[in-house]
Amino acid sequence: MKEISEGQSIAQGYQRDPRYRLYTSDGNLIPNLGGRRNPVAEALLFTNESLGYNANVFNQMFVDISKSLKFTMNFNVDFNQATMVRFHPMLLSTTNDNNDGSEAWSRGFGWQFQNFLNFNRTFGSKHNVTGLLGISSEKKKSNSISVSGTNYASEDVLTMNSAGQIVIAGANGNPGSTSGGSANSLASAFARLGYSYD
Repeated sequence: MKEISEGQSIAQGYQRDPRYRLYTSDGNLIPNLGGRRNPVAEALLFTNESLGYNANVFNQMFVDISKSLKFTMNFNVDFNQATMVRFHPMLLSTTNDNNDGSEAWSRGFGWQFQNFLNFNRTFGSKHNVTGLLGISSEKKKSNSISVSGTNYASEDVLTMNSAGQIVIAGANGNPGSTSGGSANSLASAFARLGYSYD
């Protein structure tokens, strides 16, 4: 999905001298003038595309072991993946001689598993005893990477193999290239006992 940064485009319109034309006499967009981007070019040419997928599967099972004892189990799996492409063509460059962009990917996977035993019984029509015994476990893992580049060989091919130079450290508003990941897991057991008298 292409996303237009309205705020960024409007800001260029406010900051750019209103006497500057937006188009040349032959209908082409005018590049940066006076250190300010053309707001129409910013809205039309800046590429900011993202695509994401999410999948979730949940399953739950109930078993009545007896009239007063019930077993519940549930299991959940979650997966997500996202990509993002950003690109500033040469026409939007502050120096009018360079283009830059970035690609980012992220992926996450996780699961949760829970088991419960529920007990509920009344003795002698006045004594109510309830109980719960359960276990729970979960695990999550995510990875991400972002790669930035400049001097693309073609402004029609926005993949990183078209970039003439990979930017390692961020500079001039370019985030640079980064990667990261995280993982965590949790396991627990719990119980509860209750008594009430009527």
